[in-house]
Amino acid sequence: MIKFKTHLSKEDFKALANTTDFNCVSIYCPIHTGVNVSKNNLNLLITRVEQKLIAKGINHSEAQNVIGRLEQILNDDCLWDFDEFENPKTLIIFSNDNNLEIFLIQTGLDACVHITSNYYLLPLFNKATNAQLIEDSLKIKQVVFDEDLTTNRLEQIIPLAFESKISRLYVSSKNGVYGVYDTVNKTTMIDSEKNNQNMSLINLAAIITYVYGGQVFLVDPMHMPTKGTTIQAILK
Repeated sequence: MIKFKTHLSKEDFKALANTTDFNCVSIYCPIHTGVNVSKNNLNLLITRVEQKLIAKGINHSEAQNVIGRLEQILNDDCLWDFDEFENPKTLIIFSNDNNLEIFLIQTGLDACVHITSNYYLLPLFNKATNAQLIEDSLKIKQVVFDEDLTTNRLEQIIPLAFESKISRLYVSSKNGVYGVYDTVNKTTMIDSEKNNQNMSLINLAAIITYVYGGQVFLVDPMHMPTKGTTIQAILK
């Protein structure tokens, strides 16, 4: 029987945030009233995982080890108990070569699949309230040119997050910035598109900010504190 949790605790989140591996698989699968629809959703997402692994050049046996674990979830009758799914939920699966974590949370999230060197946790961050956005938008406008107080430059934000210098981080719910961060040289390389060698830099910035004591808020792209940006940090 597959074991899963119905609550993702702060300790769970930090453990996931601190996980790095060659192939960290993150799956967000919407769960609906109809079991067949929900299982079909997961089956399609597993197929996407397999396609992504093949595109990354993972050998067949290693890819099948990953897919096999996911198919066990798909075929576990105890998990797919119809009575459990009266309201929309999200089945979240985090898998790598050493561990498997499954959560069934009471929030409806969009379907997605990510395979990078860390887990994709961006959908799990708090939604910013209107009051927060108004207050901080006014503050940012007053000091927008003072990079000791606020910045929306990703190449500055990530190293600042590692140095525990971010108080609050606003990130766009539309994740569209991919690249690589060099932790040794503290440099950010932003790519024009997602590929098999890069990762979501917005996700990385959010995770590191949270791990090092900052607050992270997810914001609709139209309501970011500074219009047209995907990320905004208020520094300590």
